[in-house]
Amino acid sequence: MFFKKKNKTDTEIELQKANKKKGCLKSFIIGVVALVFIGIVVVFSVRDSLKLFGVNLKTFNEYVSWLNEEVDESKLTAKPISGNNYLTFKEKAEASGLEIFDNNGNVSLNYPSINISANLTVYDYELGAMINNASTQEDGGQVFSLLELSITQVSENVFSLKTVVRFDLTEIKKEVGSYANKLPDKIYITSVGECFTVGSRVQARNNSILINQLSEEKNDKIVSFLNEIDKEVEDDEIMSIVDINNYIVTEILTSLCQKTNTTPALNQSTFSMMLKSSTN
Repeated sequence: MFFKKKNKTDTEIELQKANKKKGCLKSFIIGVVALVFIGIVVVFSVRDSLKLFGVNLKTFNEYVSWLNEEVDESKLTAKPISGNNYLTFKEKAEASGLEIFDNNGNVSLNYPSINISANLTVYDYELGAMINNASTQEDGGQVFSLLELSITQVSENVFSLKTVVRFDLTEIKKEVGSYANKLPDKIYITSVGECFTVGSRVQARNNSILINQLSEEKNDKIVSFLNEIDKEVEDDEIMSIVDINNYIVTEILTSLCQKTNTTPALNQSTFSMMLKSSTN
């Protein structure tokens, strides 16, 4: 989001080197999060650029102070994901013959293809626990942590996807340097959008977000500001922060279905991977 792909900076090169050591999925997540938040910092670090978006330095500093307001994580979720949810996912996955686990019993999506012998249906919170396990770094840290993933049926083929994500910006802030000091170490984004399937893909659209636990007025001002930046930097390759949660989730699900050669299916509170022979 917010800046075009030019020659790579030293920061981007170092991030890329680090990502190669963490596996494909972790690299993907870290890369997306880094691009979004480093992009924000790059724009914000140039004070004169704020004038382009109708915000003076005093207003910008006020926005940053709002992002640093205390967040009660326990009140962000209606259906929180727990560690036990991963255990039930693992049981179901093993029963379906889904060969997705490494020697330590953790999920790895880095295989070029993944075997599965039977249809698999899991609850949305089990799916969230799987994604969390797959995205955990070797040191136990997580740049992207799903606190909630909820699938609710809206109409026959359209579903609502709600995700609550905690972004840990600690390492990214270290890479960026002093420009990022005013940003909090953690930012929470609650996203709600429409979710649907097209062939082997899972997609989301019409996303809206709530940042941390801001009031409607504060959230609207910050999101409006970010949208103005997004409009100013017109480029199809630039992702909006409004889409970041659901983009990461749907891309992971799409990758999983493509690697297993299965068809994704959404239902109330569940996600299924269907063998193509059973969908014909």
